[in-house]
Amino acid sequence: MKKLVCLAIGGAMMATVSMAQTNVLSQNAVGYVKVTVPANGGLALVRMDFNSIDGSPVTVSTAIGNQLPQSSVVHIWDAAANQYASPSSVLTRGGWVPNPTLNRGTGFWLQNASAGPEAQVYLMGEVPSALNGGGTTTVNNIDGVDLIGLPYPVSVAWTSTALSVTLPQGSVLHRWDSVGQSYVSPSSVKTRGGWIPAPGNIQPGQAFWVDLASNSGLFSWTVVKPYAWP
Repeated sequence: MKKLVCLAIGGAMMATVSMAQTNVLSQNAVGYVKVTVPANGGLALVRMDFNSIDGSPVTVSTAIGNQLPQSSVVHIWDAAANQYASPSSVLTRGGWVPNPTLNRGTGFWLQNASAGPEAQVYLMGEVPSALNGGGTTTVNNIDGVDLIGLPYPVSVAWTSTALSVTLPQGSVLHRWDSVGQSYVSPSSVKTRGGWIPAPGNIQPGQAFWVDLASNSGLFSWTVVKPYAWP
């Protein structure tokens, strides 16, 4: 698993995304993904699927708020530096410190407080659409080992994504097992015959690691909105 031993900081049970029209933005939609963060320092490997309703950047504070107990942590991977962003974001009495932006298509860990009870976290916002600049979304500069996710609130077969087709042979997909709190084993490897074992679907709100074959260079993943409405 190469570098993944150190990449696991410590899973999440994903619910189906829920969408509903708003009374104000009649052609837009709001939605949420419910994530279960296990108790006692448990981790959920997630992504943000939505835009903010007012168009401002989505931050840890606006996305997570007080849905986790104090001393909970958000860990964000810095792909350029090939390490976690430092310092991590910690929920204090005064709020999340620091308070970084959570971009769609970027994965991150939610880590419960060491003695925190199981928590339900709702990641919510405006559903990406052609009306709010979400007709297409590009996840840029995928390099080496990177923590990413589909930037739309849908379930999709990994092998149907453009990234799975573009990645070179020898690349690896690592997914988190929410029940066992460990990586799914064995990981899925791209071979001449396809991805083995077949990884199945990537669920709403679920992030994953891609481990590129050596010396394969930078990749960008442009995703066309995978639903007809809005």
